[in-house]
Amino acid sequence: MKKIIPFICFQTQAQAAMNFYKEIFPDCKILNLEFYPDRPNLVLKGHLRIMDQDFYFLDMGPENAAPIDWGISFLMEMSSEKEFYTIFERLKEKGKIIMGPEAVPGFDLVTWITDKYGVTWQLVLSSE
Repeated sequence: MKKIIPFICFQTQAQAAMNFYKEIFPDCKILNLEFYPDRPNLVLKGHLRIMDQDFYFLDMGPENAAPIDWGISFLMEMSSEKEFYTIFERLKEKGKIIMGPEAVPGFDLVTWITDKYGVTWQLVLSSE
């Protein structure tokens, strides 16, 4: 096996989500962005790398619901409190805070937040 890569489907917002993540996450790059030949505003193949983790993106089209549920989330270990709060502040814009930020056993800070695109992130900071 090589590795597991998160694959996120949207109806029509894949490119907007990729650009949003590129703006807020450190060391984030769009590696590939291809559109459907007959639907130039919809992403056929989107490849983003955040902190050495690959993510793939796809638009299903406005006629196809692509529900994203907070039961699946992406946990990110932060390097500092400043990095934690910088990313937290951007993710919460038009998003929904599920938990935190707060200290929990084993972590100095934890938050669970669903961003404006419906993707849920867990930001954690540990001094250990």
